[in-house]
Amino acid sequence: MTANDDLDDVRAAMNSDLEAFGRLTNRYSHALTAFAYSRCGNIVDAQDVVQDTLIKAFKSLNSLKQPERFLSWLFQIARNECQQLYRFENKQRKLAEDITSSYANGSAAYNDSQPEQSLHEEETAQLLKAAVMRLPEPLQEIIVLRYFSGLCRSEIVSLLEITPDAYDKRHQRALAQIKSELSQPSDAH
Repeated sequence: MTANDDLDDVRAAMNSDLEAFGRLTNRYSHALTAFAYSRCGNIVDAQDVVQDTLIKAFKSLNSLKQPERFLSWLFQIARNECQQLYRFENKQRKLAEDITSSYANGSAAYNDSQPEQSLHEEETAQLLKAAVMRLPEPLQEIIVLRYFSGLCRSEIVSLLEITPDAYDKRHQRALAQIKSELSQPSDAH
């Protein structure tokens, strides 16, 4: 998928092409869900946020002044929806089990032949999740968008409207803080 394909779909969707909007929805719903999930802390609220985001985006497509900034615009709607949903809640709510599960579905999947290794990997996933949740919000956003939502550096820079240098600094600080925390003895967590 290229940026031109994205732009073509955005422009077509702006002209009431439901199939084009469907392709955009399919392309970004996982990333939106991971993002909303990192903010809401549970999958049900995250799915509601994504649904509301997509409905608002579809209804507001004609207000999009720069079609090439569709992804940033879409994530801004999602961010606003999360803030609206949890206006009076703590911004640093914990990531719920599904993010750990998505991590565990990769390298930490349970292995009947090596239960000790699987248990260790699951514990590592839990420690990683906790370390990410303790990051300050700007650093947490970088990690969640990069590693849980699967967005690349340029997409995150555009989405958060930051410079590539700012991304690099936040990314490095976040990884350093996570590494430092994970290298501490387990009773320190």
